[in-house]
Amino acid sequence: MRYSFFYFLLLWSYTPVGAQQNVRGQVTDEAEGYPLIGVAVQESGTGNGVITDFDGNYELEVAGPDAVLIFSYVGKASQEVRVGRQAVISIRLVGDLQLAEVVVTGYRGAQEVKDLVGSYVEIGEEELAADRPIESLDQLIEGRVAGVRVETLTGEPGLPIRVQIRGQSSLPNTGTGISASTQPLYILDGVPLFDVLETNTTGTVFSDGNNQRLNPLALINPDDIASVTVLKDASATALYGADAANGVILITTKQGQSGQQRISLSANYGFGQTINEIQFLNTEQYLELARETLFNSGQNPELAGPSDVETNWRELVQQNPQNVDLDLALSGGNGGTTYRLTAGYSQLESVHIGNGLQQANLNLNLNIPLGERLRLSTRFSGAYQDKQGLRSFDVFSFLPNLPVRLADGSFNNDGFFINRPNPVALLEQNENYQNSFSTNAQVTLEYRPINSLKFRLLGGLDRSSRDQFQYASALNGSGRSRNGFLRLANNSNLQWITNGQLVWTPDSGSDHHFSALLGGELQRQNRFQQVSTGKDFPFDDLRRLDVLPNSETAVSESRFVRAKASLYGELSYDYDYRYYLKLNARRDASSIFGGDQQADLFWALGASWNFSQEPALVGNLPFGMDYGKLRASYGITGNSRVGVYTSAGLYTQEFSDEQYGDQIPIIVSTPVNELLGWERKRQTNFGLDLGWRDGRYGLSFEFYNNLTIDGLYTFDTPLETGFSTILANAVSLRNWGYELSLRYATQGQGRLKWSTSFNIAHNRNRLIEITQEEAPRSGANTLALIEGGNINDVYGIPFVGVDPDNGISLFRLPDGTITSDVDAAQDPRNFVRLGRAVPNFFGGWHHRFSYGAWGLTFQLNFSYGATDRIDPLTFTDGRQILINNQSVNQLDRWQQPGDITEVPRLSLDNPPVSRSSRYFYELSYIQFSTLSLDCNLAQLGLKPFGLAQLKAFALVNNLGYLYDDERVAGRNGVAEYRFTFPQQRAYTLGIKIGW
Repeated sequence: MRYSFFYFLLLWSYTPVGAQQNVRGQVTDEAEGYPLIGVAVQESGTGNGVITDFDGNYELEVAGPDAVLIFSYVGKASQEVRVGRQAVISIRLVGDLQLAEVVVTGYRGAQEVKDLVGSYVEIGEEELAADRPIESLDQLIEGRVAGVRVETLTGEPGLPIRVQIRGQSSLPNTGTGISASTQPLYILDGVPLFDVLETNTTGTVFSDGNNQRLNPLALINPDDIASVTVLKDASATALYGADAANGVILITTKQGQSGQQRISLSANYGFGQTINEIQFLNTEQYLELARETLFNSGQNPELAGPSDVETNWRELVQQNPQNVDLDLALSGGNGGTTYRLTAGYSQLESVHIGNGLQQANLNLNLNIPLGERLRLSTRFSGAYQDKQGLRSFDVFSFLPNLPVRLADGSFNNDGFFINRPNPVALLEQNENYQNSFSTNAQVTLEYRPINSLKFRLLGGLDRSSRDQFQYASALNGSGRSRNGFLRLANNSNLQWITNGQLVWTPDSGSDHHFSALLGGELQRQNRFQQVSTGKDFPFDDLRRLDVLPNSETAVSESRFVRAKASLYGELSYDYDYRYYLKLNARRDASSIFGGDQQADLFWALGASWNFSQEPALVGNLPFGMDYGKLRASYGITGNSRVGVYTSAGLYTQEFSDEQYGDQIPIIVSTPVNELLGWERKRQTNFGLDLGWRDGRYGLSFEFYNNLTIDGLYTFDTPLETGFSTILANAVSLRNWGYELSLRYATQGQGRLKWSTSFNIAHNRNRLIEITQEEAPRSGANTLALIEGGNINDVYGIPFVGVDPDNGISLFRLPDGTITSDVDAAQDPRNFVRLGRAVPNFFGGWHHRFSYGAWGLTFQLNFSYGATDRIDPLTFTDGRQILINNQSVNQLDRWQQPGDITEVPRLSLDNPPVSRSSRYFYELSYIQFSTLSLDCNLAQLGLKPFGLAQLKAFALVNNLGYLYDDERVAGRNGVAEYRFTFPQQRAYTLGIKIGW
């Protein structure tokens, strides 16, 4: 039971005097609908009170209609209700939004917000809205935390999602080699998760660029998550040292509660539809433009193909996807032992056939007291995932007058499809799927020899294995040239961690409060990858390597191990809960680096001032404020996620028919690089937190200035050294910005309640120093690394339209000259800044309304000022019209002198100028992310079969985007061009029941 000694006194000291009215009712949790045990129900201004029983019920005699009841419960906002003439008063308690709430901070555990020095933002269980069916929790936090940018790399289910906290602190991969990871460090109940977006040296056996990477966060059931805490500044992250430069995200799972056993079951079903699909030419339009192109090029227009075939490739490879999600939870406890066992299953279809995702999850949290001062807790999570990966969506631009099948009913594999697979044949004849299994577990032992001293020992592991089967059939263009091609890939990753720490919090008996933490940690990671390939299959249906001769098969393997040993500590002091100082440090030694670079020290110093607690200011703060805090911190964190063996010398075996003296030669492939060291980030942070009316209104403002030193960059080296490139610490990069968060929540009486939160962030960076003057600006790379510039700036040649006299494209040179010279337009020396790949500012706006048993929630995300480069193959001005279908925008082409348009005269000879500003669009939008309506049927009195909880909901995910774009009716814009894998809008109905 969750009640304090104070409420026991209320219960035992209650003596009714002149009671005139009897009141009864039930108290439940707003989010889950469960009855709350041990809620204190007190008549205001008296010692008259009771606590709720196991079913959340209470009964109390009060003085009369003017009596006011106060409902109080740990972790919930108190409510006051005037009795009036009501005989039954049932209420729902909501999460406490006041500043006295606690936040999970990592090694220190939960701390009250007023005691925080660093930058922590926690998203609680109610705010996460896990009822919403999503793939992974990184999608749940989109738009919820200022400064956290969530970028979907593709809409394909199960693939990784890029998350950046406070901008990009490392150089992007410009195609010249590896770069440090910019992903935050994810910690699940104390156990680090594997970073799948970490790169390895290109061209070595450790590179996994050919493997489709899966999102490890997708294997965590969102229904098991109790909170997500984002750590942003050095004071909050320095205890994580070597991997904290990009921020830390702590994931805490739900625990069981003592009391009556609870069972809950949730189920939802949904379906989706595509939005903002790019419009391509139909057969009539295509033939008009193709024949015109051929005529303008001096060729026979009849080569454009038949006019009696109309194939809509999109309809053939797409579907209206459906999703199903089932979750079962069993929780309870007694005698100090608590448990929570959950199982989940989800099936998420994709817009495109052959790209679906199925997974099953199992999670157990168990807490056991082993004595008065000794406690054992353990968690085990397991997940299985089946992912399909037939990428048929790449065929949207196939010509509309190509038939799917020939006259005899067989697939059309001739001509155009000789080396490109017929997409319908690909879906029927090819295979591409992955089976993955992951486990994440930890065991924690806590011992308190005395009240002020706590010792904790934690052991944890994170393991994943993934098997991929890819077969390109000999019956279509994907495998014809190799008479069938099979690729089998097995990937496994095992990380374990052991951690021991001591926390001392002495009771000084004064206004001076001290705390100290000391700990040590060991981590180790083992990865294994094996890839087997085979070709020239005797039968297409016999897809096994053992039927092939050795000459047609190949096997490659890679194994690596890396380890880290760490010592960390923290000293905290505060005076009268007004003035706070915190110093923390961590020393990491990693096997990734060698020589004197193997170990480094990371540290942070933070301070805060709760000025609202100053005696002279209590009750006298301006503008009606009742809470105010100033925060400041400075520290250094690191980034060691730079791949493996990057500093070690690597050797390659050269197998060939002509061996040297009957020996297998071994040659050096990567030089020893003992000078290679950590990327380090110096972080400065200032924060201001304000609150009004007992936490109903809140404001947080932060300014940060971060400097990355010893940043990584891959440099070209003279070929006479025997190597083409080398990785070095030779970059300095500055990131700075502002973050603002606002919140409001109603409290107290009334059936209508409203809570809202708004956040906005602005980030800039500047390349302070790089050894070479600038990086090359050629090929597909649109970024230019120039000292003094923003690393996200995109460069190209300004397109100024089409010459109305002859239909030739015109470009503006840096000196203002207008030219049609393609060589000048393609010369990188003439490129100028066209925009920036990241927004000027971004954020989100979340709302929650409730009236009685009904609730309405919606989320808006927004971004302003980014520049996006679209696929230039969608409009090639005739150059590739016989190979790829084109955007309908090509209908606006130049045809005769005097035409004013941005589409030049169509010709097969039109040269490509892929870096033209014509292919860049401003990406400013508001996304209507989520709209949901829910009803707590149990609160309306509907409780069949003795249910304690009965809740129904309906929601829409990704309602759509509102772009800042001058749209032309019937033409494509940034909304259509933005995503290669079209976005979908999903509709879902669900129900949650509990006993």
